[in-house]
Amino acid sequence: MAPGKSTVVPIMLGELQSVDAMMGLASAAAAASFEDKDGVSAISVSQKDVTMKLIYVGSIVSMGILVIGLYRRRPTAVIIRIMLYLLALSTIKMSVRILFVEHHFDFPKFLTGLHFFTSGLFCCIILMCTSLAVDKRDTIPSWRCMIGMILPISVAFACSIAAGNAALVYASTSFVEMISTSTPVCTVIVAILFDQPFRKQLVLPVLVVCGGLALCVTGQMKFSTMGCIFSLLATLLRSVKAVLQQILMVGENSKFGPFELLAWISVPSVVLMLSWSMATEGLEPYSMLAKPSSYHLILSISLTCVNACILNVMGTFVVKDLGAVGAQLTGQLKGVLTVLGGMAMLHETVYPQQAIGYGLVLLGVFWYTNMEASLKAQDLNKADQTSHEGSPLLQNSLQEPASQQQISRSRDIT
Repeated sequence: MAPGKSTVVPIMLGELQSVDAMMGLASAAAAASFEDKDGVSAISVSQKDVTMKLIYVGSIVSMGILVIGLYRRRPTAVIIRIMLYLLALSTIKMSVRILFVEHHFDFPKFLTGLHFFTSGLFCCIILMCTSLAVDKRDTIPSWRCMIGMILPISVAFACSIAAGNAALVYASTSFVEMISTSTPVCTVIVAILFDQPFRKQLVLPVLVVCGGLALCVTGQMKFSTMGCIFSLLATLLRSVKAVLQQILMVGENSKFGPFELLAWISVPSVVLMLSWSMATEGLEPYSMLAKPSSYHLILSISLTCVNACILNVMGTFVVKDLGAVGAQLTGQLKGVLTVLGGMAMLHETVYPQQAIGYGLVLLGVFWYTNMEASLKAQDLNKADQTSHEGSPLLQNSLQEPASQQQISRSRDIT
């Protein structure tokens, strides 16, 4: 990796921690020499890798079962979208990290621009080739909507990346992660400020999830005033982006479906990210791609683009299905898959407090989903009762046949 470049790569909702490539090469060389000395030990190491990969596959299946249990009251299509979202969210970290370590392609802004370009192009193809673009969905947003809503979403995303990278300059990675655990609570505050519906009873399970995320943070904390300011700013901007997406897709004043919204958001996002890349990263990513021997590099980048496309599309759908706060909480379930994937593929270590933390995350998400479903059911029952009480003509029409039957019966008796 080139010196002085940040190795922290936020891709939509995920953040990528730094990887020491030299340590990986050194461990690989040591493993090779050890294999020459003792072939039996090398076989046992290979068997261990196969076992960890099987554990990872089993964790994916377990996560699917868990999602079905958590969102069993939701339609099947929503559950499938949540599964795809979590799977893409947990694998984007590994796919981008492999790209950086194996190919030394350390250009996060350029890569994020490509991810948005791929996502926007996919949405445009879907809208043109299917019958999804009907009624209001095929309308072009007004300049007021473009400047007042869509452009702020793109700017909030780009600025959240800039603020997150700036925070890492002044504070440690663990401190920045600790601040980012407050994202669900921050999303609740932003949703209330933007006059979005939120029940106060749901605050407690949100706090439980944030507490579990805080336990998952490991490493030495390095406090810094500037680092704290930039971390809070990044958290706030991520929350603003999610709430603005909810406003445009959910409610009576919704204007777009997920495909339409992501397609329009991608236009300014590509321009912003590639311009930022040109200003800070220069022409080096283009020169690496133009080399004759860049076939494997292009293939690896393409795989990350496919992964990011699934993540962006399903993430937008999840915001529409669950709301901004619900989407933020659901995204935290990726931690289980991310940790197990790191153990299986990257040989990372998991600490006991992380296991406890993710247990609290699961508890909080389960609590939130069940309480939200119960509150919605209560609202529907109250609405039904109100509609019945507010329609006396209907009640009279129902009572009249009964009274006529009583009269006819009395006549028969006499």
